[in-house]
Amino acid sequence: MQRDPMKLRQAMIEDHDRREAFLARLNERKLQEQQDKLPRNCDDEITVDHEDNSEEQKRERQDIQMLKADQ
Repeated sequence: MQRDPMKLRQAMIEDHDRREAFLARLNERKLQEQQDKLPRNCDDEITVDHEDNSEEQKRERQDIQMLKADQ
């Protein structure tokens, strides 16, 4: 894989997509748990606190977007 840039690119994209999907499911689960704890007549909106994206995470997303665009 390391000798084939196309396979490496594809593996990086797939890994990134899997991590993003996992985090989305995790946040959805946390939101559902918070909603389940509220009384049924409560109209308060619930939001899941997202950690601030570090510069490294932002760069990684940009890199993956560029890799996807090159395909």
